[in-house]
Order: sequence, then C-alpha cells, then structure tokens
Amino acid sequence: MDDRKVLNLTNSDRINCLSLYNTFEMMTKEKLIQPIQELPDSFSVEELFDRIILLQKVEIGLQQSNAGEVVTTEEAREKR
Repeated sequence: MDDRKVLNLTNSDRINCLSLYNTFEMMTKEKLIQPIQELPDSFSVEELFDRIILLQKVEIGLQQSNAGEVVTTEEAREKR
C-alpha cells in the first residue's frame, strides 16, 4: 500500500497561489531543496506541484503575518 500523503489541492488553490506569486517575494532554491528531496524516488508531477504550492502558501502566510496582515480567531469566526 502506498502511504504517501497527497495534498489534493484544487485547481482553484493552484490558480490562487500562482496569482499571489507576483505579490510576494520569490521562492529560493534553498527553500525547495529539502522538501523536494523528501519526496519518494518516484512521484507524480501533481505531487511535486502540490508540494511547491504548499510551500508557497506557507511563505505567503509568514509574509502576511510579518506585515501585520492577520485576523484574530474571533474575526475569522465572524467571517464564516
């Protein structure tokens, strides 16, 4: 049985992440090397893209947090 974790990002997730690409700092090779090395010897292109998109989302979140672009838990609950 294959025990790899698949993120199952939607096309919308991919498009949203790519549209934010120009808004934030570029990704560096150093930030990608370890996560790519952690992939199994055989993987799909979709798994690679999902890994890269996840890393980009984390980077965006960190940049937004550092810029003070955050909401409280209560504010997030009110938006639901």
